[in-house]
Amino acid sequence: MFLMTKVYRYEYASLSIALLIVYSHMGNWVLIPILYLIPDITALGFFVSTKTGEKTYNLSHTLLLPIILLSGRL
Repeated sequence: MFLMTKVYRYEYASLSIALLIVYSHMGNWVLIPILYLIPDITALGFFVSTKTGEKTYNLSHTLLLPIILLSGRL
């Protein structure tokens, strides 16, 4: 459990740094809070069903792919 806590901290720290770097170059600061909250917005899948909510929420909280994609843009 302790390892996963560290992984989550590093993921969100990496995401925050990547968002700041990418959007400071693009000049669109309005998108930072919107993109940062997208994983939490996917919890709306729980209104459809518990199973759909679990899938959308868990899928959106895996940050490895977005971090890899953003690192390619740097």
